[in-house]
Amino acid sequence: MKLDRPTDRLDYSPIIDRPPLPLPDGAKVVVWPCINVENWVIDAPMPRTVVNPPGGVAKSVPDIPNWAWHEYGNRVGFWRMLEVLDQLSIKAVLAINGSLDTQVPPGPNLGAIRNALAEAGNDDVTVEELDGLNHLFQTATTGSPAEYAQIEETFAPAVLDLITSWVLQKVGGA
Repeated sequence: MKLDRPTDRLDYSPIIDRPPLPLPDGAKVVVWPCINVENWVIDAPMPRTVVNPPGGVAKSVPDIPNWAWHEYGNRVGFWRMLEVLDQLSIKAVLAINGSLDTQVPPGPNLGAIRNALAEAGNDDVTVEELDGLNHLFQTATTGSPAEYAQIEETFAPAVLDLITSWVLQKVGGA
């Protein structure tokens, strides 16, 4: 079996669907030194990066910091942000996925988000699966990460319009 992508070895699993992890002796904080042991297409740099990879090289292989952030955001980050927003009584949510996203499958991802927000009593929710877009919100043919660098479009203008109009509606600017 070939294991190039995280989804080749494990299914998407939001943190809220996992059992709690009790800490020893009633501890409340964990210091967790993370050593990334990941598997992805190792022979190509990531097409988009948040920070330059170690060593100051513009495109580095492997690009551990950016892959780690990608994985954390999808599996943990959203769910922690949902808790904070709930504590602050901030209810408006815009959740979007490209229909061709092969890294974060739109069905399970948007379904889990929709269900979690409904259970929390949040009715100010916009959940959209955007037809024909990949993980990077580029207009795509297959959604494969191998296609990313071949697409000239950086970010679909329709997505920018959607986000802009949604924000303006929520803050009373539209």
